[in-house]
Amino acid sequence: MIKNGIQDSVAFTGKERDGETGYGYFGARYMDHELMTMWLSVDPLADKYPSLTPFHYCRWNPLSRIDSDGKMDSLYLCGSDKMKKDALIFMQNQCGNLKLSEKDGFVSYTGEPKTEKEKYIANLISDKTIYVELWLKEDNILPNKKQINEGGGAYGGNFFIYDNKDSKEIEYVWATQYINVKQAKKVNQNGLVFWHEAAEAYESALLSREKKVESPINTDSPDCNYREAHKNASKLFPGDVIIENGQYHIYSL
Repeated sequence: MIKNGIQDSVAFTGKERDGETGYGYFGARYMDHELMTMWLSVDPLADKYPSLTPFHYCRWNPLSRIDSDGKMDSLYLCGSDKMKKDALIFMQNQCGNLKLSEKDGFVSYTGEPKTEKEKYIANLISDKTIYVELWLKEDNILPNKKQINEGGGAYGGNFFIYDNKDSKEIEYVWATQYINVKQAKKVNQNGLVFWHEAAEAYESALLSREKKVESPINTDSPDCNYREAHKNASKLFPGDVIIENGQYHIYSL
């Protein structure tokens, strides 16, 4: 890159280019900028994404994404573009000092968390050992044939991703939660339902990682930690709903 007639070794990534090869040096891997921002060594989670080349950087989107350690983002919204947009608007209401953004379903934030809620949200989004997936739905039907309740959300369980197929070392926990977006907005206009469900999935994953036991979607299973996760999530994001005179009220047990 030339600035005022002087060769600049730092490009848009903020990383210095190697003088001999022209490759970008990121501390752990080199990048060939001439090959569409392609790494010169394999992504550490390449086997988890067979649809992507193992040499990609930021899913080919370096202008709006960063990848500090080669691991995936930790909070993902799964649904139509409209539902993701609606969900993010409501989720923002709990994030006064944080600015949320969403790209390809993955949620990130900028700003400095100051309140207890904001610090929790920032930690949930940044935690690379737990992956929270929120399925945004237009109906109440769950994979186990049960229904999303009047609160607008439902527990989805979790499972482990191991370091490799022969390893017993847990690399991260994949937790799922379901949200009926229309119902969630009806229950609360301040985004509490969305963050309660995200926190419930996160707390469930923390419990499963500690116990080294996956939690099934079936809340009647002895291995399911839904009740404890729900209680923990409700400390910051109340998730119990009652209806009085046609009005929804959220409270914490």
